[in-house]
Amino acid sequence: LASKMGAGQGSVLICFVVIAFIVQAVVAADLQQDSRPVSKLRRRIGMSMACQLIQVPSHTRVIDPHTDGTLLLLFPNATKRAVPPCRDILDNSNVEAWTSATKADAGPPNQWLAWYFTETAVWQNGATSFSSMWTVPTMPDRMPSNLAIFPGLQPTYDPKPYDFILQPVLSLGSWMDGDTSHWSLNSVMCHNAGTCIYSTKFKTSPGHSVFGNITLTSSHPNNRWNVTTIDATTGQSNSIIYDTTYAVNWAFVALEHNPAGPVPNCEMLPRDSLTFTQNNLNPPSSSNWQGVIGNGGCGISVDTFPLNPVASMTIQY
Repeated sequence: LASKMGAGQGSVLICFVVIAFIVQAVVAADLQQDSRPVSKLRRRIGMSMACQLIQVPSHTRVIDPHTDGTLLLLFPNATKRAVPPCRDILDNSNVEAWTSATKADAGPPNQWLAWYFTETAVWQNGATSFSSMWTVPTMPDRMPSNLAIFPGLQPTYDPKPYDFILQPVLSLGSWMDGDTSHWSLNSVMCHNAGTCIYSTKFKTSPGHSVFGNITLTSSHPNNRWNVTTIDATTGQSNSIIYDTTYAVNWAFVALEHNPAGPVPNCEMLPRDSLTFTQNNLNPPSSSNWQGVIGNGGCGISVDTFPLNPVASMTIQY
């Protein structure tokens, strides 16, 4: 190509290619490095960060006025319940303290062991849907183990006091109902005010296919989201509905462990690697999907820039 250009044009092209390669290499190193206080390692919102976990019937609607952190639950039988926030987490200074990655050289402990993320086309008012499939892995060799595997949508990347995450979740462990002998499926909404609302769980088994879907069903007067989790092998499902005034611009697929920080014993992880397939985000991403490693150890790895993220994204350990 350079031979068909003038010498000056060819030199410019070569310089551009070299610069682009260097930038990509620097970004890749930054995302893979788990010992530096970069924002990619800030604590995530999730069940292990909640100070109250509330199980509700499937199809319960959660209304979030984004005032003082209180959530209103509308149950399928038409009854209501107001859920106040956890005051110790709601305080903005505390929220900023545990989300700040500059408080310590190694960054804060992170309960997400590894994840992939991307930003939706923000000029189109954020995402309208995100779905993914994955397979229930084998049980870990050592228990108790507290794990969550999920795709998710969130308004921001680094959690803010008003933030939330919507998640179809495959979970294992004692952080919900104490069941450490079975994988379970449930649809979850976690709020940065310290509350996680999750639909009544049902059990699943290793080898079953899971389909998780998060869809915007209405945008007037507020954004109404439906989070649905399906055992595609049996057809069993549950869901939760969430009303908010915020758009969601960030998509994730992730492996989470409780408590935050290094995994105490690597046998607490399943033997299988974890692959998310059929990752459909609408509107499509405005940037590349990127993989990030937390500080859990155990040789966990991701593809920093997956070649075909719609087809598959894998977390290995």
